[in-house]
Amino acid sequence: MAKKHNSADLHKTSLANHQGYISSKSIGAVTTQMNSHVEENINKNREILKSVIRSVLYCARQDIGLPGHNNVIEYSNEDEHGVETTKNQGNFKELLDLLCSENEKFNTNLKSLPKNAKYTSNKIQNDILFASSNVILQTIIREVNEGSSVYSLIVDEARDASTFEQMSIYIRYVHFGLDITKCISQSYDGASVMSGSTNGVQVKIRELSKNKCPYIHCYAHRLNLVLVDVAKSVEIVDNTIGLLEAIYAFQ
Repeated sequence: MAKKHNSADLHKTSLANHQGYISSKSIGAVTTQMNSHVEENINKNREILKSVIRSVLYCARQDIGLPGHNNVIEYSNEDEHGVETTKNQGNFKELLDLLCSENEKFNTNLKSLPKNAKYTSNKIQNDILFASSNVILQTIIREVNEGSSVYSLIVDEARDASTFEQMSIYIRYVHFGLDITKCISQSYDGASVMSGSTNGVQVKIRELSKNKCPYIHCYAHRLNLVLVDVAKSVEIVDNTIGLLEAIYAFQ
């Protein structure tokens, strides 16, 4: 009777199902452990990245350059024992080293990462700064759109160290969602490309805003024009300014 039962298809099927159940319990326990380990690593990496981001933002807020020259600077400290050569890795990495010296857990976690995944490279630093600038930009746009029904536009340009004119382009903000129809006034210098009554920027902005959006010649620039004309009428002042401009251009 027992032999007949053991050879029955129903018994064989039930036995196979039971063995499969036991096997799945074992595999499930291993999978749970693996998932727990993965989640632990994810949380650890997130905490490391938070500290890295805070360090980058600290340097940015304090207007501190992040990398050193070529990221590693050798210099010497001389004392009674002779000359000791040390390396300056730049403000960002030196700040991380300081955090490591004060926080053993952070130090252990950071050093446990592979060298190609420490989130401290120049590229990661720049990516964090770029992402932060986008957050600031979106915050400003949201405040303008939600906090006020109207706004004014002021545009100016200045020469950088290489004497090139640099200007913030307003269309960037429009592209990110700032409503141009809420612009009710505008102010620029007196350059024809900006103030021209036919094809100047002020005309284009007025057309886009679909309201009067009056143009105001910047008072500071008007004062500057007056001072320039007065200076030109005094020969010694005119010569001095010309000399300073020549020195600046030569540099």
